[in-house]
Amino acid sequence: MLQEDGFRPLFDGKTLQGWRAIPRVYGAIYPGGPTVAEIWAQRGIPAPVEPEKHAAHWFVEDGYIVGEQEFAGSGYGGYLITEETFGDFELVLEARPDWPADTGIMVRRQRDSWEGFQILLDHRESGGIAGFFGNGLASFMAAPFKIKALRNEAGEPIGLQADTPEDSHEPLQPEQLAACPMPPMCRNFCKHGNGASGTKCASALWVPCR
Repeated sequence: MLQEDGFRPLFDGKTLQGWRAIPRVYGAIYPGGPTVAEIWAQRGIPAPVEPEKHAAHWFVEDGYIVGEQEFAGSGYGGYLITEETFGDFELVLEARPDWPADTGIMVRRQRDSWEGFQILLDHRESGGIAGFFGNGLASFMAAPFKIKALRNEAGEPIGLQADTPEDSHEPLQPEQLAACPMPPMCRNFCKHGNGASGTKCASALWVPCR
Protein backbone atom coordinates (compact mmCIF):
# COMPACT_ATOMS: atom_id res chain seq x y z
CA MET A 1 0.00 0.00 0.00
CA LEU A 2 1.35 3.41 -0.97
CA GLN A 3 1.82 6.02 1.72
CA GLU A 4 0.84 9.66 1.25
CA ASP A 5 4.31 10.51 -0.06
CA GLY A 6 4.05 7.83 -2.76
CA PHE A 7 6.40 5.37 -1.05
CA ARG A 8 5.58 1.99 0.41
CA PRO A 9 7.53 0.02 3.02
CA LEU A 10 9.54 -3.05 2.02
CA PHE A 11 10.04 -4.09 5.64
CA ASP A 12 7.17 -4.66 8.09
CA GLY A 13 9.32 -3.84 11.12
CA LYS A 14 8.82 -7.28 12.65
CA THR A 15 9.75 -10.08 10.26
CA LEU A 16 11.75 -10.81 7.12
CA GLN A 17 8.61 -11.67 5.19
CA GLY A 18 9.23 -10.84 1.53
CA TRP A 19 12.99 -11.22 1.90
CA ARG A 20 15.43 -14.12 1.67
CA ALA A 21 19.11 -14.55 2.42
CA ILE A 22 21.58 -15.82 -0.15
CA PRO A 23 25.36 -16.33 0.14
CA ARG A 24 27.92 -14.07 -1.50
CA VAL A 25 29.48 -16.23 -4.21
CA TYR A 26 31.97 -14.49 -6.47
CA GLY A 27 31.86 -14.91 -10.24
CA ALA A 28 33.87 -13.53 -13.12
CA ILE A 29 35.62 -10.16 -12.91
CA TYR A 30 33.85 -9.24 -16.14
CA PRO A 31 31.62 -11.22 -18.53
CA GLY A 32 33.73 -13.98 -20.06
CA GLY A 33 36.76 -13.06 -17.94
CA PRO A 34 38.65 -14.81 -15.13
CA THR A 35 36.86 -15.43 -11.86
CA VAL A 36 37.62 -13.63 -8.63
CA ALA A 37 38.83 -16.93 -7.16
CA GLU A 38 41.31 -17.36 -10.04
CA ILE A 39 42.68 -13.86 -9.54
CA TRP A 40 43.04 -14.44 -5.81
CA ALA A 41 44.87 -17.72 -6.45
CA GLN A 42 47.33 -15.93 -8.75
CA ARG A 43 47.99 -13.37 -6.03
CA GLY A 44 48.23 -15.91 -3.22
CA ILE A 45 45.06 -14.63 -1.51
CA PRO A 46 43.08 -17.37 0.26
CA ALA A 47 39.49 -17.63 -0.95
CA PRO A 48 36.53 -18.47 1.32
CA VAL A 49 35.87 -22.21 1.45
CA GLU A 50 32.45 -23.26 0.12
CA PRO A 51 30.89 -19.77 0.37
CA GLU A 52 27.69 -21.14 -1.16
CA LYS A 53 26.99 -22.84 2.18
CA HIS A 54 27.21 -19.64 4.22
CA ALA A 55 24.45 -17.08 3.63
CA ALA A 56 25.37 -14.81 6.56
CA HIS A 57 23.00 -14.12 9.45
CA TRP A 58 20.01 -11.81 9.01
CA PHE A 59 17.42 -11.13 11.71
CA VAL A 60 15.09 -8.48 13.10
CA GLU A 61 15.96 -6.73 16.35
CA ASP A 62 14.16 -3.74 17.91
CA GLY A 63 12.40 -2.98 14.65
CA TYR A 64 15.53 -3.06 12.50
CA ILE A 65 17.04 -5.55 10.09
CA VAL A 66 20.45 -6.68 11.35
CA GLY A 67 23.00 -8.43 9.17
CA GLU A 68 26.22 -10.04 10.30
CA GLN A 69 28.70 -12.66 9.20
CA GLU A 70 27.78 -16.24 10.02
CA PHE A 71 30.36 -15.90 12.78
CA ALA A 72 32.53 -12.88 13.46
CA GLY A 73 35.68 -12.76 11.36
CA SER A 74 34.65 -15.65 9.13
CA GLY A 75 34.82 -13.58 5.97
CA TYR A 76 31.53 -15.01 4.74
CA GLY A 77 29.35 -12.19 3.52
CA GLY A 78 25.86 -12.51 2.19
CA TYR A 79 22.90 -10.74 0.64
CA LEU A 80 19.38 -10.14 1.84
CA ILE A 81 17.25 -9.76 -1.27
CA THR A 82 13.59 -8.99 -1.92
CA GLU A 83 11.34 -11.67 -3.34
CA GLU A 84 9.71 -8.96 -5.41
CA THR A 85 11.41 -7.46 -8.45
CA PHE A 86 11.26 -3.79 -9.37
CA GLY A 87 11.55 -1.58 -12.44
CA ASP A 88 12.31 2.12 -11.95
CA PHE A 89 12.21 3.06 -8.28
CA GLU A 90 13.42 5.40 -5.57
CA LEU A 91 14.81 3.79 -2.43
CA VAL A 92 14.96 5.51 0.94
CA LEU A 93 16.52 3.80 3.95
CA GLU A 94 18.39 4.32 7.18
CA ALA A 95 21.56 2.34 7.86
CA ARG A 96 24.11 2.12 10.65
CA PRO A 97 27.03 -0.04 9.52
CA ASP A 98 29.72 -1.09 11.97
CA TRP A 99 33.21 0.32 11.59
CA PRO A 100 34.97 -1.02 9.63
CA ALA A 101 32.51 -2.51 7.12
CA ASP A 102 32.79 -2.99 3.37
CA THR A 103 29.15 -3.02 2.36
CA GLY A 104 26.58 -1.69 -0.06
CA ILE A 105 23.15 -2.03 -1.62
CA MET A 106 22.84 -4.18 -4.73
CA VAL A 107 20.49 -3.02 -7.47
CA ARG A 108 19.90 -4.18 -11.04
CA ARG A 109 21.18 -7.62 -10.14
CA GLN A 110 20.21 -10.80 -11.95
CA ARG A 111 18.57 -13.20 -9.52
CA ASP A 112 20.94 -16.11 -10.19
CA SER A 113 24.10 -14.18 -10.98
CA TRP A 114 26.49 -11.99 -9.01
CA GLU A 115 26.72 -9.25 -11.66
CA GLY A 116 25.03 -5.99 -10.72
CA PHE A 117 25.41 -2.44 -9.55
CA GLN A 118 26.31 -1.82 -5.93
CA ILE A 119 25.47 1.48 -4.26
CA LEU A 120 28.42 1.99 -1.96
CA LEU A 121 27.82 2.22 1.77
CA ASP A 122 31.35 1.55 2.96
CA HIS A 123 32.25 2.42 6.52
CA ARG A 124 35.99 1.81 6.37
CA GLU A 125 39.21 3.66 5.66
CA SER A 126 39.15 5.00 2.06
CA GLY A 127 35.63 3.65 1.66
CA GLY A 128 33.05 5.08 -0.70
CA ILE A 129 29.52 6.22 0.09
CA ALA A 130 26.81 7.11 -2.45
CA GLY A 131 28.91 5.99 -5.41
CA PHE A 132 28.58 2.87 -7.58
CA PHE A 133 30.65 -0.28 -8.00
CA GLY A 134 30.23 -2.83 -10.78
CA ASN A 135 30.16 -6.34 -9.34
CA GLY A 136 31.24 -8.63 -12.18
CA LEU A 137 31.29 -5.59 -14.47
CA ALA A 138 35.04 -4.99 -14.60
CA SER A 139 34.91 -3.52 -11.08
CA PHE A 140 34.23 -0.03 -12.39
CA MET A 141 33.67 2.62 -9.72
CA ALA A 142 31.93 5.98 -9.70
CA ALA A 143 32.70 7.76 -6.43
CA PRO A 144 31.84 11.34 -5.40
CA PHE A 145 34.22 11.18 -2.44
CA LYS A 146 35.91 8.76 -0.07
CA ILE A 147 35.89 8.78 3.69
CA LYS A 148 37.97 7.86 6.69
CA ALA A 149 37.31 7.80 10.41
CA LEU A 150 37.29 10.90 12.54
CA ARG A 151 38.87 9.69 15.78
CA ASN A 152 39.06 10.94 19.36
CA GLU A 153 42.23 11.17 21.42
CA ALA A 154 41.98 7.48 22.27
CA GLY A 155 41.95 6.59 18.57
CA GLU A 156 38.31 5.49 18.60
CA PRO A 157 36.14 6.31 15.55
CA ILE A 158 33.54 8.95 16.44
CA GLY A 159 32.51 10.19 13.00
CA LEU A 160 33.42 10.49 9.34
CA GLN A 161 35.67 12.87 7.43
CA ALA A 162 36.94 13.12 3.89
CA ASP A 163 39.80 10.86 2.90
CA THR A 164 43.04 12.66 2.02
CA PRO A 165 45.39 11.68 -0.84
CA GLU A 166 48.45 11.91 1.40
CA ASP A 167 47.53 8.92 3.57
CA SER A 168 44.74 7.23 1.60
CA HIS A 169 44.68 3.46 1.20
CA GLU A 170 42.71 3.84 -2.04
CA PRO A 171 42.93 7.45 -3.29
CA LEU A 172 39.95 8.85 -5.18
CA GLN A 173 40.77 8.73 -8.89
CA PRO A 174 39.80 11.49 -11.38
CA GLU A 175 37.87 9.01 -13.53
CA GLN A 176 35.86 7.85 -10.49
CA LEU A 177 34.84 11.42 -9.73
CA ALA A 178 34.18 12.19 -13.40
CA ALA A 179 31.73 9.27 -13.54
CA CYS A 180 29.46 11.11 -11.04
CA PRO A 181 27.55 13.80 -12.98
CA MET A 182 26.57 15.76 -9.85
CA PRO A 183 28.90 14.70 -7.02
CA PRO A 184 27.87 15.96 -3.57
CA MET A 185 30.34 17.62 -1.24
CA CYS A 186 31.80 15.36 1.41
CA ARG A 187 31.66 18.27 3.85
CA ASN A 188 27.87 18.47 3.60
CA PHE A 189 27.50 14.69 3.80
CA CYS A 190 29.62 14.44 6.95
CA LYS A 191 27.89 17.39 8.56
CA HIS A 192 24.49 15.76 8.11
CA GLY A 193 25.52 12.20 8.94
CA ASN A 194 27.76 12.96 11.89
CA GLY A 195 25.38 15.50 13.35
CA ALA A 196 22.81 12.77 13.91
CA SER A 197 25.16 10.94 16.25
CA GLY A 198 26.43 14.00 18.09
CA THR A 199 29.81 14.05 16.37
CA LYS A 200 31.34 16.48 13.93
CA CYS A 201 33.07 16.44 10.58
CA ALA A 202 36.50 17.86 9.84
CA SER A 203 34.93 20.32 7.43
CA ALA A 204 38.25 21.62 6.12
CA LEU A 205 38.72 18.34 4.26
CA TRP A 206 36.31 17.80 1.41
CA VAL A 207 35.99 17.03 -2.27
CA PRO A 208 34.40 20.02 -4.05
CA CYS A 209 31.37 19.69 -6.26
CA ARG A 210 32.33 20.32 -9.87
